[in-house]
Amino acid sequence: MTTPVRTTRLAVAKLITALFALAACLGAIWYLNREAAAPAPRANPPAPVGPRLETPPSAVAPPAATPDGPVETPAERLKNTIVNVSDGESAITADGRRIRYLAIDAPTGNEPFAREATELNRQLVNLKTVQLSPCAKRDVDENGPLFADVSVDGASVEGGLLSLGLAEVRHDPDCIADCRRWWKLTLEAWRDKRGMFRDASGRPTPAVVADRLLGHYGLVAGVVHDIGESSDAFNVNFGDSSVGVFTLTISKSDLEPFLRDKIDPRTLAGKEVTVFGKVVSSYGTRIFGVCPTQVVTVTTP
Repeated sequence: MTTPVRTTRLAVAKLITALFALAACLGAIWYLNREAAAPAPRANPPAPVGPRLETPPSAVAPPAATPDGPVETPAERLKNTIVNVSDGESAITADGRRIRYLAIDAPTGNEPFAREATELNRQLVNLKTVQLSPCAKRDVDENGPLFADVSVDGASVEGGLLSLGLAEVRHDPDCIADCRRWWKLTLEAWRDKRGMFRDASGRPTPAVVADRLLGHYGLVAGVVHDIGESSDAFNVNFGDSSVGVFTLTISKSDLEPFLRDKIDPRTLAGKEVTVFGKVVSSYGTRIFGVCPTQVVTVTTP
């Protein structure tokens, strides 16, 4: 005969088994409902909307050295940062060097347009890192300026000042390999009446009245009467040389680039010539030709 204790134990065991079975059923129902509600996976998910993220800078390999030399280090960039500008033709770097712009002369002090040249120079270089191309042929003493072509991110600072008519081309054949681009910028600024050329006529002035342009830049045109030659220069005379109406003077030391551009002053007699430059009074009215770009046109009448 079954005892009461044994009967109670059997009842409790059946109850526990029933509870485990109920829990398992509820769990299975929950899992099936979750799977039914979930979206079906796509074989080829669409590309994300928006710009594609590039490789972070930290994962990019450092740039290799360029043909012109190694890439600037942070220390080199810092020392070539401009910290002071006081005129339109120079600047002071963070390490205390005075950089004198190689290709230009800008108005300074109380000269007309000195303030405008200084302000433009400040906008171009102040607190920016510059790239320098010094003249290897020019000796610099310990306290002297460093003469150099200057650029910011590949843009020429000297070219910026010339193109807005706030500087003149500086003649230095030992350091300036090609004068053409600088004179071209100056002529364009003159034609567009920019900066110091704001009062330019924009048209050629006849050689017989070139004295009207004394102290100013301009185009002078006329027929060459004769060629005079001295020990150090050729004088292209527009008019009788005994009268000296107007003269284009080309130094023999500057002759080579003219000849490379097929401009031989000895062959200009009888031709109509247009020349660009600053008209000065020096034993008559003349323009000193230092770059072939100044001879704008040569035609046979």
